[in-house]
Amino acid sequence: QGTVETPRGVQRLEIEREGTGGGLLELSWFVEDVALLTRVLPGEMLDLFQRTIPEVLPRRYGLWEPPQFKLATDGIDHLRGFLAKHVRDNVIWYGHKPCQYVFISVPDRLPDPRGIRCGRLRLDLDGKAARDRAWRVELTRLWLSVADLIQPFYAEIRTGECPTKSWWWNGIAMATPSALLIGKPYAALWPDFVSAARPSATGLHYLEHFVEAA
Repeated sequence: QGTVETPRGVQRLEIEREGTGGGLLELSWFVEDVALLTRVLPGEMLDLFQRTIPEVLPRRYGLWEPPQFKLATDGIDHLRGFLAKHVRDNVIWYGHKPCQYVFISVPDRLPDPRGIRCGRLRLDLDGKAARDRAWRVELTRLWLSVADLIQPFYAEIRTGECPTKSWWWNGIAMATPSALLIGKPYAALWPDFVSAARPSATGLHYLEHFVEAA
């Protein structure tokens, strides 16, 4: 029937292998504690991807183009070791459709005299995933689970590109995303958001209208 049913009973449509794309969908997490990000990525986070949305796992990965390693031939243990060693080295990570690219940004020093720098994890997807409700459910679950793992001060789900690029943090963007999450220090600075928000499993605060979006 062209659908996949997960163990939790959510059906999601398979994204066609061929055909034109549907724009861009971005899931982003911004963190102050880059040590936590680098520690959990090769372990708990890869386990989370395998368990929930394995399409996030890399089809190919490496340090230059074209990426020299393939998960299908090199295996998950090689990927864990590679990430543990090179997570700070601009890893190239191509996912499986509809997941396009995983971007890992870990600056070499914090803070920086030129501005506020932070660690960032970003997942780029084919925008067609945003038009399927079951994919939206699964992606929202993943977004929250990753946030609980790495404790970002800000995270979002956005159709199109996030206005904040790389690791330079200029404050929360004016354009409202489809889902928004805050942690420390924003939770203390934005009481109106906290009072309206829902809590994550670890007490982060989020609002979303992504799942029910048309």
